[in-house]
Amino acid sequence: VLRIVQEAVTNAIRHGQAGRIVIQGGPEVPAGARIVVENDGAPFASQPGGRGLENMRRRAAQLGGAIAIEAWEAGGARLTLSLPLEVPQQA
Repeated sequence: VLRIVQEAVTNAIRHGQAGRIVIQGGPEVPAGARIVVENDGAPFASQPGGRGLENMRRRAAQLGGAIAIEAWEAGGARLTLSLPLEVPQQA
């Protein structure tokens, strides 16, 4: 989870030139957890050749979760990490 949030913050600064980043956590309905990373930088645009997004998706899947990235109404981008309350056992 830490590496996903770190990558989201790094991307907001490096690719979006964000001046403000907000990280919030809370429950995910019906039973899970959610972490949202919002920034006021440029809207999200996939960068060819980068592995950050691929790594975030892989890490989320390993935890039984998923990420969603979107432009948001206030300008900038939002990453939402949704996770189950219990993560799968690693093999």
